[in-house]
Amino acid sequence: MSHGPSTVRFGEFEVDLRSGELHSSGNKVRIQDQPFKVLSILLEQPNQVVTREELQKRIWPEENFGDFDHAVNVAVAKLRTALGDSADTPRYVETIPRRGYRLIAPIERDPTVSEPAVEITHQKPGAPSRHRLWQRRYAISLLGLLLVVGLLVVLLSGLRKKGHESASQSSSRKLKLVVLPFENLGSQAG
Repeated sequence: MSHGPSTVRFGEFEVDLRSGELHSSGNKVRIQDQPFKVLSILLEQPNQVVTREELQKRIWPEENFGDFDHAVNVAVAKLRTALGDSADTPRYVETIPRRGYRLIAPIERDPTVSEPAVEITHQKPGAPSRHRLWQRRYAISLLGLLLVVGLLVVLLSGLRKKGHESASQSSSRKLKLVVLPFENLGSQAG
C-alpha cells in the first residue's frame, strides 16, 4: 500500500484521511463516518486531550440535543471496535473521565501532510439548525399548553367556589314554613 500525502500510521493501522479509509496490516477495516471523524480529530492532536465539547463542535455543530453524550459514546465505542481497542485497557484511545479522549499510540505522519484532509462540514455561525428550531417550537408549544391548562384550573376552581357559595347562600335564604295543628276554639264558647 502506498503512502499518499494524507496517510497517517499508528500501531498496525494506516489511515488515509482523504479517502476516509482505515487499513490494518494491508486489509481495509470497516468504519462508519462519525467514528472516522473522531479518529481524524484525535490524530490531529496525538497525546492531547480532545474534549467532548470539541468533538461536538467539530462533528455535530448544528446539533444541540440532550443525547449528545450518547452520540459521542457510540461513536467512540465504534471507533474502538474498528481498532480492536478496549476502554478498560486502551492501546489507542484513552478515555479521560468527564473531559474527553486522547490518542495514546505513537503516530507516523507523512511529512508532506500539513493538516488532515478530512473535511468536517460546519454550519454558518448563528444559523439555527432544524433540530434547534424544532426544539424551540416544541418548548414554546409546551409552555403555551401549560399556560392554557393553568388558566383552566384557575377558572374551574373559581367556578366551583362560586357554585358552593351560591348553594350555601340559597340554602340559608330558603323560606321555612311551619304548619301547626289548628285547635277549634269556637265550639267551646257555648
